[in-house]
Amino acid sequence: MFCPNCGQELKDPNQKFCQNCGSVIQPTSGAPRSQQAPVFADPATQQKPVKEGRPGSHSKKCLAFSIPSIAMAVAMLAIAGLLRLFYLLGMPLPLFIMGVIIGIIINIVGLTFGVFSRINGKEATKSEPENAVETVGSIFAIFGIIGNAILIIVALIVVAIALG
Repeated sequence: MFCPNCGQELKDPNQKFCQNCGSVIQPTSGAPRSQQAPVFADPATQQKPVKEGRPGSHSKKCLAFSIPSIAMAVAMLAIAGLLRLFYLLGMPLPLFIMGVIIGIIINIVGLTFGVFSRINGKEATKSEPENAVETVGSIFAIFGIIGNAILIIVALIVVAIALG
């Protein structure tokens, strides 16, 4: 006897579930069908087909774009601390403002890398097997997007306060 769902040969003709896919197996007793209890397959127990293979180009791009995104956010956080320290030690205001504006530009680039990473992550989810490369890239991208966005907002507030 074979599983009606996946075609796997069943080891025991009286088994209730397929050992390969978990599908419910209709009883094969000699009783007429009208006397057999109806068996309904539970959709939660049905396995979904999993794409097999290696991470593709979208997964790799997702990770590749996410690393500079998060790196730019972390680097600009450190540079912002140094700019504040230099400003407190007497750095001229125009030089401080210029440093903050350069930081905003770097954070915009980091934000852009994060968005590109998420776009490639979505494409990878659609067309490639589930893999750790895409998962890590997506997580890094989310942190990069959030970090860069927060730093841009804070930098704009700092410039507004410094100028007004």
